[in-house]
Amino acid sequence: MTPKNRINSLIFDFDGVIADTEPLHWRSWAASLAPLGINLTWDQYCEFGRGVRDARMLETLRKLVQDPSMLPELDKRNALRKRIMRELCISRPPIHEATIEMLLTLRGYRLGLVTSSEKCDVQPVLRAAGICQCFDAQVFGGDVARHKPAPDPYLLVGRRLGIKAGFVFEDSGVGIISAQQAGFTAVLVTEPEQLSRIVYREIFYS
Repeated sequence: MTPKNRINSLIFDFDGVIADTEPLHWRSWAASLAPLGINLTWDQYCEFGRGVRDARMLETLRKLVQDPSMLPELDKRNALRKRIMRELCISRPPIHEATIEMLLTLRGYRLGLVTSSEKCDVQPVLRAAGICQCFDAQVFGGDVARHKPAPDPYLLVGRRLGIKAGFVFEDSGVGIISAQQAGFTAVLVTEPEQLSRIVYREIFYS
C-alpha cells in the first residue's frame, strides 16, 4: 500500500496526540490547586491550559487566586505536580498500543516531534514506550524562545528535518495555528486513541 500524496514527513505533538496525558495534567493541576481554593474544571483546563507551557498556565492561574498571600504556594505546588506527573507517566506510559505500533511501521517517513513540554518530562516516557528512536528530530519547550501559537517550534523542527512541508498532528488551537503559520498542513486530533486511524487516513486517502 502506497500513499496517494508525495508528503513524506509527519510531525506530532506529544501531550494529547502521542500520549494521552491531558487528563493526567488536568487531574494533577486540579488536585494541586484545590487547597488554594481554585476548582479547576476540565472545560477550564481545555480552554487555557491545553497545549501551553507551565509559565503561561501559571499566569492565568494567578488571576484566579483570591488570596495574594497564596501566590508563592502556587509555584511550589506546580513543582510537586510535575514530579507526580513524571512518576505516573514513566511507571505506566500513557501511549496507546496502536500508536506505538504505527510509529514503528512508519520507517519510510521522516518523523518529528514538537512539544511545549520539557525534554526531561517527555523523553523518559518515549523511552519507556520504546519509541524514542522513531523520531528523526525532536523540539522541546526549552528549544525556542517563542512558543505555540508562534510558528517557531515548527520552523525549528522543519530545519532539523530538512523539510518545508508535511503533516502536523495537533490537539490544541495554539498548536494548529503554530503549525499552519510555519507552512505545514495541520490535522486536528481530538482523541489520542484515534491517532493511528487519522494518520493512515491522511497519508493514504487524502
